[in-house]
Parts: sequence; C-alpha cells; structure tokens
Amino acid sequence: MRAARAEALDLFSKWRSEGTLLECRISLPGFTARFRGRLSRFTSDEVRFASYDNASEFAASLQPGAEFGYREAAQSDGTLAVFFRIRDTEPSDFMSFTEVQE
Repeated sequence: MRAARAEALDLFSKWRSEGTLLECRISLPGFTARFRGRLSRFTSDEVRFASYDNASEFAASLQPGAEFGYREAAQSDGTLAVFFRIRDTEPSDFMSFTEVQE
C-alpha cells in the first residue's frame, strides 16, 4: 500500500523517538544488504541508521522523488519501504525498515 511522504516521516519520527529496533534491507542493482539497528538521526531530508552494536552507520537522503509504501508484517507492527526511482524504465532502488520484536 502506498504511503504519503508525511505518513512515512511521522513513522520515522516515532521510531526515532522510541528507539525502536529495526531491520533494514537495502537492494540496489548488484547489491543487497540486511542489518539491525536503530535510527540514530532523522530529518525530513535524511535518515541515519546505526547498527545494533553502534559500530556502523548508514545514511540515506530522502529525496523529493522518493516513493513510500507501508504494509503490516508478520510478527511486527509493520514495514516501511522507500523506493528511489531515477527513471520510470529502470528498476527502483529499494530500502525497507521493519520493526523487530525484542
């Protein structure tokens, strides 16, 4: 289900303020990654995600053209997906955040 940018930003803000443990999945052409951690910084333009052990950090720009989707996920409160599309004819870069039940 598509989510409005404002809804996605509200969810990022909630996760940041509550210190929610998240699983982050990233998919780019020829590259995938998955790790757990928490949002270490959040603005309307950028999200920073610190690894579970705080040894590593990932930052992503929330560009104006980013598309957002949300779905309920089994054993979590939900998944927020962020899609970055350069051209309609190319596959989207993909990043998702899923709440992890501790």
